This record gives sequence, structure tokens and C-alpha cells, in this order.
Amino acid sequence: MSKTFNMAGGGSNIRLVSIEITTPPNKTEYQTGEIFDPTGMKVTATYSNGATLLATGWDFTPDGALAKGTSSITVIYTEGGVTAADQQTILVSDYFYDLNENSWEDIKAVSQAHQGPNYWEIGDCKEIELNGDVGDFLTLSGFKACVYIIGFDHNVELEGDGITFGCFMSALKNGYPFGLVDSYPNKTNPASGVRTFNITHETNWHDISSGWKGCDCRYDILGSTDVDRGDATENAAISPVEKTLLAAFPSDLRAVMKAMTVYSNNAVKTSQSSTGVVSASVDFLPFLSEFEIMGELEHAAYEEETYQKQYQYYINGNSTVKYTQEVIEEGTGASKSAYATRSPRASSSLASWAFMTSNNGQVGAYNADRADVSISPIFRV
Repeated sequence: MSKTFNMAGGGSNIRLVSIEITTPPNKTEYQTGEIFDPTGMKVTATYSNGATLLATGWDFTPDGALAKGTSSITVIYTEGGVTAADQQTILVSDYFYDLNENSWEDIKAVSQAHQGPNYWEIGDCKEIELNGDVGDFLTLSGFKACVYIIGFDHNVELEGDGITFGCFMSALKNGYPFGLVDSYPNKTNPASGVRTFNITHETNWHDISSGWKGCDCRYDILGSTDVDRGDATENAAISPVEKTLLAAFPSDLRAVMKAMTVYSNNAVKTSQSSTGVVSASVDFLPFLSEFEIMGELEHAAYEEETYQKQYQYYINGNSTVKYTQEVIEEGTGASKSAYATRSPRASSSLASWAFMTSNNGQVGAYNADRADVSISPIFRV
């Protein structure tokens, strides 16, 4: 596109010499993938006789989606067969508004800069691929699922910073939350020592006296720690326990996962009002607690509320209902699933645990060895 000015008092020898951006555009900072907006920008043309005029009809490049690392826009103006150019400095972020378009390394960088809420929203999803055995009765091969943001710098004073993700969602947009179930046949009365998706299976199921930190599922199903009944080491995500969910995660995700300091009932007593039962553990892939989901307590120790906060995802009113992985193919025709929390039941002398039930996502209590439940942990980057 070009523009020719008829200059009063001019002659045929007056030629365009240069242009200058004399007023910058209103917007100079962009996200990767946005298109440059020239609104507000003014370009002045200078001619061979020293005259200046406000130019119109100029073009700019790039005129499409801005690429990562772009630092300037070139304005081009042609008149009388002469072309002149000037550059406008802009800042294009290295990151995408669409969470799924970002690498896990980039997500880590945004998290470290505490800029997550400036790019993404609670509930935004990223697709991952799971490969490997989880316990003795589930094999995942090229299994694609989404993880979704449930909190930014959640409970930062006690737990530290980072972006917390929930597992799993059936699609990037308008998906349904679900947990993984295995194929173990005798789910309500599993044999001792079987690595199925129950809270405790390697010891007498009546012994849950060490609560979350001491339960079997934490170590040999989730891989949340690489030290059985102990705190996770810094290598837990890089070299995860074999045949665990964490080991099935993609390596680029595991490389950026942060150790989480979570507070749980690790000294189970039979009264909800018992004190001195909650303590910290270091985890990479823990379950949510009853209070972190519901914002209130029915079965867990009251002391948990002192150390925990409800996640923003649930404060926003999102459903607590989860399906099984069949939801990916079947939609809401799939079975709803009870799923485990990391909260032991503190209101009973029985060895039971707080679960989110399949009955409209309400909290309930099951025996800790019960295996007809799904797993849907969280992690932090």
C-alpha cells in the first residue's frame, strides 16, 4: 500500500527522504501469538525540501501472529517510488495465553516469576501422555489426559509457592474431571499385599496410625515419595519409584515438579477434636485433603483446617464429582467414581478414611483397604 501527497508549493523534484514513528502505539507489550495493534501510532514523513507531513497508508511487518522473541515492528511507507522504514520497539512475552501451547519448562519459568495469573486462569488445562504400569493392575500406554490448574501460590505461607495442578480432565476444553481406576477384581475385599488402589495394602488394614505419611498408596501407587513412610527426597520425581503413577508421567513434566510441603493427619486418633495429630510431609504427588476440596470437615480431624486452605478451583464452585477414565470415550455416560483424599477419618475407632464418594461428590468414609476407588492426585510446578 502506498500514499502520495500533493504538497502545496512543491515540485517534481521533492522526494520522500525518511519516516519516523513520532507517537508510539497505545500497546507495546504482547503475548506470543497476538497480532500487533497500531492504534495510536503516528508516522511522520520527511521530504527532500525539509518539509514534514503526517503519513497515512503505511504498512507494518510482521502483520500476523507475533512470534516468541519478536522485539520490534517495522513500519514501511512508500511514496513516489521511494520506500522508507522505521522500527517500533515492542515486547513479546516468551509465553502463550493458551496453557497447552507452553512447554513445562516455560510454565516453570512463569511460576517462578509469580506471573501465572497474568497468563492463565484457574481450570486451564494442559495435555500429558502417561506410559507405564501403575500398581499391579493398570497399564497405561500412550494414554492422553489433561491436568488443570487448581491454585496459584496456594497456602504459600505454609506450603511454599508454585502453580498447583489437579489430575485429570478428559479434554482441554469443556472436559470432565476423572480419576484412574485399575482392573483388580475383588475391590471390596482385596488380598493382603496386592498393589491395588487402596490406601493401605502392605500391612494389616486396621493399622492406619501413621495416617497419610505412613499409608502404602502414597509410596507404591502414587510415587509421591521415594522413601516409604518418609519425606520425599529431591530425586523422587527424577527417579520415581517403579510401577507408580509418578513414573508414568512424562519426563519433561517430572523434571520441573516441585516438592510440596503438605500438612496432614499423620498421627491418627479416634476423636476429631484431638490435637497434635497434624504434621508436615514432603510430597510430589499427594491426594487433596477433605478440607482442600470441601472447605469444611465432616470426617477429618478438625486440626487439619488450621493448616490447610480450600483450593481456589473449588472456591470458584467447580464440581467435586469425578468419573472414571471411561469418561474420555463415553462422556457423562461413564461411571462416577469415589476418589481418595489424604485425610484419615478421625471420627471413628475403625480404620477408615475420608473419600469423595460417587454420590454427587459428597464426602464419605470407607475402610482404608477398599479398592473400588480412583486416584486423582495433585502436583506443583
